[in-house]
Amino acid sequence: MKDSTYWKKRFALIEESQNRKGAQCYAEIEKQYRQAQQELDVQIFAWYGRFAANNGITMQEARRMLAGKELEEFKWDVRDYIRYGEANAVSGTWVRQLENASARFHISRLEALKLQTQQSLEVLFGNQLDTLDSAMRGIYMDGYYHSAFEIQKGMGVAWDFASLDNRAVSKVIGKPWAADGKNFSQRIWQNRQKLVNELHTELTRIILLGQDPQKAIDGISRKMNTSRKNAGRLVMTEAAFFSSAAQKDCFQELGVEQYAVLATLDSRTSDICQAMDGKVFPMSQYEPGSTAPPFHVYCRSTTVPYFGDEFDTVGERAARGKDGKTYYVPAGMTYPEWKAAMVDGDKSRLQKTHPGDKMKAKDELMKDLPSISDVKTSDDIKAFAEQFIDNLGIDRKNIEISVKGSENFGYCAFGSGTTRNTIHYQEYVLNVNDDRSMIHRIKTTFHESHHLLAEGKEWDGLTPDYKIKEPWRSLEETFTESSAHYLLERYGVTDKLAPSYAKELVRNLPRLKQLDKYSSCATIQDFGRIAFTDRKNGKGALWVELSKKMKRVKLADDYYTQYHQYIQDNEEELFDMFLANMPGFENYRNQMKRDLKSAMDKELALLSSDEQTVYYGIMSCAMQKVGVK
Repeated sequence: MKDSTYWKKRFALIEESQNRKGAQCYAEIEKQYRQAQQELDVQIFAWYGRFAANNGITMQEARRMLAGKELEEFKWDVRDYIRYGEANAVSGTWVRQLENASARFHISRLEALKLQTQQSLEVLFGNQLDTLDSAMRGIYMDGYYHSAFEIQKGMGVAWDFASLDNRAVSKVIGKPWAADGKNFSQRIWQNRQKLVNELHTELTRIILLGQDPQKAIDGISRKMNTSRKNAGRLVMTEAAFFSSAAQKDCFQELGVEQYAVLATLDSRTSDICQAMDGKVFPMSQYEPGSTAPPFHVYCRSTTVPYFGDEFDTVGERAARGKDGKTYYVPAGMTYPEWKAAMVDGDKSRLQKTHPGDKMKAKDELMKDLPSISDVKTSDDIKAFAEQFIDNLGIDRKNIEISVKGSENFGYCAFGSGTTRNTIHYQEYVLNVNDDRSMIHRIKTTFHESHHLLAEGKEWDGLTPDYKIKEPWRSLEETFTESSAHYLLERYGVTDKLAPSYAKELVRNLPRLKQLDKYSSCATIQDFGRIAFTDRKNGKGALWVELSKKMKRVKLADDYYTQYHQYIQDNEEELFDMFLANMPGFENYRNQMKRDLKSAMDKELALLSSDEQTVYYGIMSCAMQKVGVK
């Protein structure tokens, strides 16, 4: 059974992912507001330009009826609006208003402007509703299934549970949950009506005062900005609720009897979330806003399953399922693999449990490895490495395993039998003078063992004159180091360690994440799980074509700046983590802090060697803490 730290870290990552989905939804809505604002600006300037004299217009002129040609042109505009509204599911009420306007013989110039501008708002809020509805459905479904995945993976056993369909999700999405009895659809239309009324009032006021069009645009822009902020609060609050609702429904379906509140503790954490953090409740008391998130607008708290000492009884009762069939969940199973089996129904690759089996499948890969406390000497670390290499099924009779002096923490040396098509190793070395803690040294055994797992397999890392290709080395170390952190987690270490090969990971993982195979990866360990599984299943180290694909991936110019605030808020913790991987540099901490500050104000291409070391090192630690975005 995983301990409480495991549950906290895994569910914190789920919540971070859900928050990102909410933020992406809001970014799309902000884009819709900007587009609507631009349309309003054009409409108002065009209207003034057509009907106003000397940049001003009187109420009398505004109320004058459109001339025959003007009216005919306006009616054509209205018919275009009607067709657009019907095709894009703008509210039926608005379409009927347009039809009435089109049928009228007389219409004032002011009313024409109001109709034209309202069309932009109707389209804005129609799109906003579609965007929010799609995002909330995704947040609920992803939260439900990812929660189930983490629970079953943490238990080591899977069993059938109720999957989601569109009708079930629609029922959840459409049900009001706040005290005012309104769902988000009703709130959007309420915000729409408020903005329409304010826009019409502002237009009338500006014309009554005879002010220039820029005054009208500035006034409406202020109203739009307020509405946009209201939309932001709505999006993030609804996202928090549906993320929480997904966990509640999943917990109940899987038989979880208690849950704990987990707050994101930083400088922005509210008093109420700080007070609720760690509190445990029975599922019967799960109530959003009171005993479960969201506790307030922009709430980032989440919930985690709480088993206490009752795991065996909870797990056994829940795992029986409707048909009594249960399946082992391998420690290395990825979310897409689990989803294909437990949601889509293809269980052909799962192993069934049998009566009397333990709830958690034994991880054969880690069998007979000593605990960290038992690894104390160079001989111990060598024996650890040898046992793990044996567990991997690697024949080491032609590979020398040694712990001796080295410039690196460890390395694997190619043998003379290596060709341009096949890797062969002859030496596996760990540094006898490594002054890091034993857990860091164990991580290095996993790192070098991943290299060794390519023994006898295909690769494309040599140039014609038998030198290592640099793009090949960069990807090989990226996958090997991420695999080491994944294996460390499998070994049972929940603390996140600073990565070695920080520059390679920081530069490569965000680009890999843009490729379909790695798009679901949220942590360094997730990338490592895929890398290790591929290599364990027989894949070699063919990185040339992959590196070509990655070169075509362009990150936003400001991609890395999204981590800067977190780095600034957690500088000491990140430096502690970073320097634990290179303790000999502790005396340079203050200088490194200055280098980091300088680096965050520069373009990456302009960083000095020292600035690169610190920037990429601290950035890799931040990615360990908050995930690869």
